[in-house]
Amino acid sequence: GIRDIGVTGVQTCALPISDPLLTSTVEKHSVLLVVQGPFPRLVAFLQQLELLQVIVTASDLELEQVPTQASTGQSPLAPPPPPQTKLKLKLSAYGRLAEAPP
Repeated sequence: GIRDIGVTGVQTCALPISDPLLTSTVEKHSVLLVVQGPFPRLVAFLQQLELLQVIVTASDLELEQVPTQASTGQSPLAPPPPPQTKLKLKLSAYGRLAEAPP
């Protein structure tokens, strides 16, 4: 699976009723994914998705810059935290149906 300590947050959503890619032997799982982190890490996350060995579609992509908050007690000479970006997209994965046990 894909894991990145700097990218967090998953929410699930309902499946659509009709889908032309679904057949009697293919199932679909969808999630609404909301992740936040530095933009380069989000790009790396999306690149890792492209390497998966299943058919994955992405839709409804939204990007938003998240305002940074100053840390209390931080030295004024310390560099500011990296800017954060919020990524929201719907991912759908298609795969073979598991055979029912006898």
